[in-house]
Amino acid sequence: MKTKTITLYEAEKFSGIAADTLKRRLAKAGHVFKAREGIPLDKLFAVVTGDINAERLRLTRAEADAKEFENETERGNWIKTEDVRNFITSTFQPIRDWLLAMPSRYSARCNPANPPVAKLALEEAVDACLKECKEHKPEHLIEEK
Repeated sequence: MKTKTITLYEAEKFSGIAADTLKRRLAKAGHVFKAREGIPLDKLFAVVTGDINAERLRLTRAEADAKEFENETERGNWIKTEDVRNFITSTFQPIRDWLLAMPSRYSARCNPANPPVAKLALEEAVDACLKECKEHKPEHLIEEK
């Protein structure tokens, strides 16, 4: 019995997949497309349904990953990046602000005879401290401004 075939144009309309994409997928499936020959229906079916099955598999994996993340989060094993970022900001921003204000606040206490010299020394110390902190921060978290 002769295998039923379909033209590329018909296959494109039937499957909703562009002709070039069909040609590539058929080639991957081992069918060499020739202009005047039709596409065997069994090959076309395998290409189209294989794609659907692959998409279902991707969707199933994504759903499983999402459920696993949800379960781990409920157990307290995962913390959202936004929550961590908010915690770090709310904890360390006041310290940074305090350090930056320190030279102006304490220069007269450190050197009553010459506060500008003390202020300069304190600014250098604060800058060195902040630079050291930034060097230990993971690269992917550094936001350039």
